[in-house]
Amino acid sequence: MTRRRSGFTLVEVLIVIVVIAILAAIVIPRLLQAGQEARENSSKATFIQLNSLNTLEQLQTLKGSYLGGKFLREHGAVKAEGDNPELIYYRYTPTAYGRPVIITIDTSYGTMVDIAPEKKPKGPTSELIKEQAFRSIVAESRPREVDIVLEHPRLGLVQVTKDKEGLKMTRLEPPSEPAQPPAQPAEK
Repeated sequence: MTRRRSGFTLVEVLIVIVVIAILAAIVIPRLLQAGQEARENSSKATFIQLNSLNTLEQLQTLKGSYLGGKFLREHGAVKAEGDNPELIYYRYTPTAYGRPVIITIDTSYGTMVDIAPEKKPKGPTSELIKEQAFRSIVAESRPREVDIVLEHPRLGLVQVTKDKEGLKMTRLEPPSEPAQPPAQPAEK
């Protein structure tokens, strides 16, 4: 009486595993490439809409749309200063709108969080303050640590320190609120 085996041999199982691995190696990169192409196409569509809308209200409707920072930089957008490390800020001038806007993009999802008109700074930028402080430090030519306190319209009282590591800015006190003009009575 011959004994009949049920099941697969080790060689058969290994051959099936190798075939599945080869197929996966072919399919997975194509799926990833398709996802990348979809993101690029979404960026292109959002970018076309961004350049065709001519009011800020219309531009605001693009919030939540995917817009890659790489795509923006390729089309002339410049990184802008921002206060949140999880967001990237770009300065861009849409064609139809004609004025510069700040586009805020969430770094984790690549979606547009906000789009707002660019605000012109009232006073010198922090880089300009550092440059002015550096010039006065060099003029004094002291080799040790040097402190300079400057008044900045947006940042308030700022202390600039130069040491071996370079220039550091520290805000000492917030800017004082400008005095509100007295309310004038309405003319009849």
